[in-house]
Amino acid sequence: MSPVAECLKQILEREPGIDHAKIEEIIIQASVLMSTMGDLSWPFTGIAELTRTRNHVALNFYIPYNVAVMLIDKKFTPEQLTLERIR
Repeated sequence: MSPVAECLKQILEREPGIDHAKIEEIIIQASVLMSTMGDLSWPFTGIAELTRTRNHVALNFYIPYNVAVMLIDKKFTPEQLTLERIR
């Protein structure tokens, strides 16, 4: 689990009633390394690329996906990395 997902997990444990549909903006402060990894993983996170490669590793580093999955599913497990879930 990425540091961003871990942070959201802790927030959701304290505030389980957070409704992702009501969130208008999220600001994340990340290290240069984390930001760079997210930027480098981005080209490999599109559904066409994920279908072609059948490799979800890039999503582990892609901050927007980590945030979305944690807020919507309230967890980040291998289940969130299946093609069916990603679609």
